[in-house]
Amino acid sequence: MVVVEPVPAWLEILTLGVALNPGFAGRLKIARNVVYPEPGNFTLHVPKPVGNTHMHLGMTSMHGSAGMIKGYSPQQTYTHVASAIKLDDVVHSDVCLLKADVEGYEPQALHTAQRLFAKRRVFAVQLEMTKSKDPQQTCASVKMLEHLDALGYQFKLADHSTVDATTLPPIGEWVGARGFDRLTDFPSSDTRERAARLGHTPMSMAYKQQFRSFSTNLFAHRVNWTAPVVPWPTLGC
Repeated sequence: MVVVEPVPAWLEILTLGVALNPGFAGRLKIARNVVYPEPGNFTLHVPKPVGNTHMHLGMTSMHGSAGMIKGYSPQQTYTHVASAIKLDDVVHSDVCLLKADVEGYEPQALHTAQRLFAKRRVFAVQLEMTKSKDPQQTCASVKMLEHLDALGYQFKLADHSTVDATTLPPIGEWVGARGFDRLTDFPSSDTRERAARLGHTPMSMAYKQQFRSFSTNLFAHRVNWTAPVVPWPTLGC
């Protein structure tokens, strides 16, 4: 398992969790970086642990037009600087689940995994997507989702109301619970029909029509392993 976490405060919590699970440390590699396609040092905004009545442990945003952090003013955060790495440089095996929760920089993070998707088997992807207000970043997000769709991934949407209302099956009964199948298709059939009528792509219409909250969870698993590997799209639009 590879975890990328640049914030020292969150690393302390992660380290504690690892210590409480004997034998797990040997299976874990931690990179203390941000994930970004360009090299360099980048500024992060981290919520201060004092004075925040609704502290969300682990939440961090990277400075820039696409970075967002919900519910915090600049006065409620402090800055931390970390260097960038690419997922292609730290992951060299097949991947059971690739999870990205980067507060708005999802296209940039996955853009660093081009060789991983081309050379390895990435079975499933979870994206906690943050809906951007920047048109360029919105375009980059749609292009990323369309590319994963072309690679053979099937997407499902789990909005916060669905997640909060879901009762997990008992331990031992997770296999075969078919929770993925019960989630909403992304794009849905209604979205595909509307996209066809309006001349939009299904994924761009899904981003506009089904993505209603500040952030939402998208789950995808690869259902077609024979789809051709095409070049990853550029981030620019």
